[in-house]
Amino acid sequence: MEIKTSIHTFFLLVGLNRLGKEVFLEKIILPQLILDCEVPPKFVHLEQNAGDFDQKLLAAIQYPANTEYVFVSVPHLADEFLDYLKRHALKNRYSIEIFDFGDSKSAFHHFSDAKVHRVDYRENLTISSNYEAYATCLLPENKTYHIIGDTHECVAELKTMLEDFGFQFDGSDRVAACPPDDQAFIFLGDFIDKGKQTRQMVEFLFENQKYFYFVLGNHESFVYKYIRGEIKGANQTIVDTYFDSIPVLKADAELLAKFNALVKNAKPFYELKGRFIATHAPCKNKYLGKMDEKSLRKMRNFHLNRDMPIQDQLLFLKKEASEELPFHFFGHVACANAFRIHNKVHLDTGCVHANLLTAAITDGTTVQIHSIPSHHHTTLTKKLPHLF
Repeated sequence: MEIKTSIHTFFLLVGLNRLGKEVFLEKIILPQLILDCEVPPKFVHLEQNAGDFDQKLLAAIQYPANTEYVFVSVPHLADEFLDYLKRHALKNRYSIEIFDFGDSKSAFHHFSDAKVHRVDYRENLTISSNYEAYATCLLPENKTYHIIGDTHECVAELKTMLEDFGFQFDGSDRVAACPPDDQAFIFLGDFIDKGKQTRQMVEFLFENQKYFYFVLGNHESFVYKYIRGEIKGANQTIVDTYFDSIPVLKADAELLAKFNALVKNAKPFYELKGRFIATHAPCKNKYLGKMDEKSLRKMRNFHLNRDMPIQDQLLFLKKEASEELPFHFFGHVACANAFRIHNKVHLDTGCVHANLLTAAITDGTTVQIHSIPSHHHTTLTKKLPHLF
């Protein structure tokens, strides 16, 4: 039997034979899931009938713990307990799978066959997950990170900021000298559109990409999928107004190939475990660092209602912010100021709208904000809002 699973999953080990479940977990499942990598996945094994079960479960699945694999042993799977797990799984973006050991009276009518695995010791079982894709989003320690907000094709300002950080460029805009290896640079996404310099930005980033980490922005994601024909029924007025890189990229196969390479190199987030996480968009804590489709979308895009006050739509940040949590850096929502609410740090200060380009400098324990003025021309008729 071959099982393809994912991280952030509850595995329910259902059956009466406690020893058999423990042997199955330790000898068959864990050796295949706990990989030999720089940052191995975490797991916890809980007994339903333990007195501290609720406390340990919540400690394991709530952000920022986000324990990758949660194994729960139960003799029988009662509907009430399953409903309890479903609520916590939904609240914390976990999925549920069942290993049925065949000696329980439990019925599994709540799940499709794909989520219920009958354990047969006579059959070889292989199990794999998407942990390796997740691990590419984890950052090395002992570095100072420079996290740069939305640039939207403001190439000159980006180069100026990078020069402030110690880069030097030659006459072809290639890196001629760079900061020491203990300095790292993350772009928070949305490097295309609005700035009318699609070619210049794509060429600049492509030639120098080995020096940078790229978070995938909603603009890169949309343009990439739209050109590939993966988005149907898009409002053409919105496409023409907000995604003006599309005709430029479609008209030049070589430039499009470079753009596609940058998109494929981008990650949905970057995380320094226990210190900070960087996403393109603001989002609720339960989505941070998760790999399910909804969480990936929430980390990439926050849909603003232009008929409502922007700050009112972001009040969840204030509610969830805490000095006890790792920093969360994000952009996406252009406003006149960078702001910080405890651990929440916003960095999109509307460079393309003739305001500022902003970055945060952090070692994971402190944050310093660095901004430079924009010299970009803007057609924006309204002033950028000042938030928080």
